[in-house]
Amino acid sequence: MAVSELKIAATVFEANSPIIITNSEGRIVKVNRTFEKLSGYVRDEVIGKKPSILKSGVQADAIYANLWQTLLAEGRWQGELWNKRKDGSIYAEWLSITSIKDQHNNTTHYIAIATDISEQKAQEKKINQLAFYDPLTKLPNRRLLLERLETALTRSKAQQQYGLIGFIDLDHFKVINDTEGHAAGDQVLKTVAERLASCLRSDDTLARFGGDEFVFLIEHISKDCQHALCEAEALSDRLLDALDQQHQFSDRNYRTGGSIGIALFYNHEKTADQLLAEADAAMYQAKAQGRHQAVIVRLDSCNCPN
Repeated sequence: MAVSELKIAATVFEANSPIIITNSEGRIVKVNRTFEKLSGYVRDEVIGKKPSILKSGVQADAIYANLWQTLLAEGRWQGELWNKRKDGSIYAEWLSITSIKDQHNNTTHYIAIATDISEQKAQEKKINQLAFYDPLTKLPNRRLLLERLETALTRSKAQQQYGLIGFIDLDHFKVINDTEGHAAGDQVLKTVAERLASCLRSDDTLARFGGDEFVFLIEHISKDCQHALCEAEALSDRLLDALDQQHQFSDRNYRTGGSIGIALFYNHEKTADQLLAEADAAMYQAKAQGRHQAVIVRLDSCNCPN
């Protein structure tokens, strides 16, 4: 290689992109200074080791299997990986890997060139939070709830499983908001959100619709209507207990509760908005019956006896 070519190669290697070179067995033979800055590892700590030293555990093993399958078949791979620095922190990078072959078309080395996309991923997460989550309670908002409800309705029909959608409206919340101010009201909403979430399973959805209204979505309750109804009643009791609490502001105690409307769904043709309207109407029925109560409605296709 001519001197000029060597200078070009050296300049490229010490560019702003982290670079790893491995042998044909996938063991690191060289890294550049940008890699050291990004990963926290110095050269002598990684030479002879495999790039899996950076593996974060965030991604499934199938991703790495696909990486090697593509690399061996096509001689190149590119994609997004989450890696781990020496200090244990996780970062995202866009990685391009190319195999280097000799005159006999045998792979001698692999060169991986990365681009740190951690800031980009953080911005994407922030945008996603603003689009799909309530900034006060960090719960899903109406938009995300509707998306999940549409998916739940499709799965309910396919799997012949009962699910439910529930509407919650806080009782006497306006008194706190008007008397103690919005900061006090916000604190009540955050406390209520935490207590309600503790009553649900990890794969259930609790959303804030705005104001003092919450909505919960439960899938995969049961294939049996009577059992699904019993589960809905038990859940409403737990939620009412969670809502029944005292809040103290300015040496004054305020007691809140909630009214709950629940609509069971199963193998029906109603839209997500129609189901929400059913649950909302049931909630107003609960309020009309004296507040801090729950009303459960079964749609036409729920044929179990009263």
